[in-house]
Amino acid sequence: MNDQSLNLWRQIESCRYCGKKRQWPTVTKRPPRQQRATGFETLDAERFPAFKAALEAGVAEHGLPPAAYISGDTPLYEQIARYEARPNRALIYRSRALHCGDIVPGAELAADPVNGRLTINSFLFDPGAAR
Repeated sequence: MNDQSLNLWRQIESCRYCGKKRQWPTVTKRPPRQQRATGFETLDAERFPAFKAALEAGVAEHGLPPAAYISGDTPLYEQIARYEARPNRALIYRSRALHCGDIVPGAELAADPVNGRLTINSFLFDPGAAR
């Protein structure tokens, strides 16, 4: 880990859902996650080695997950919160929180931004914080 990667632990992230309709009421969420083996909900430089070891052990035991969006609980992670997408809703959270978009299996995601899932993700941090 270098100084630049350590800055990520101090970063704030926001995800804003854009659109005029509630086109994805059960499709797009940003759920915090908890790693089952460690109980971690967030990461920092001190926790990263234990997180990585637990992840590698979990993959060795359960195998790699299918190539798909995560939705709900998995053998390695527990979903501990869920926030429904709504037009113009912004979620703001620490980037070090374990999180992902909750895209249900079989969801039809249109490539057209007028009708599809459109989000704006922003990352805010203090560049002097690592000094």
